[in-house]
Amino acid sequence: MSVTMNRRRFLQMGALAGRRDAAPDPNTPWRFETLAALLAKRGHSDARIAKILGGNFARLFREVWGG
Repeated sequence: MSVTMNRRRFLQMGALAGRRDAAPDPNTPWRFETLAALLAKRGHSDARIAKILGGNFARLFREVWGG
């Protein structure tokens, strides 16, 4: 079997299934809380997490539309 076929087969089998370092499914009602917790666990500051989770968009909208 070629390397390409092995790689494709590996990916098709769900390579991340059962891995402990794989991120949890983000498509839940708690997606922002989950993402914030994962970012904090990796050492990101509260300010950086706030920016990642929409602080930059909020600032942009305030600047463009006022408020």
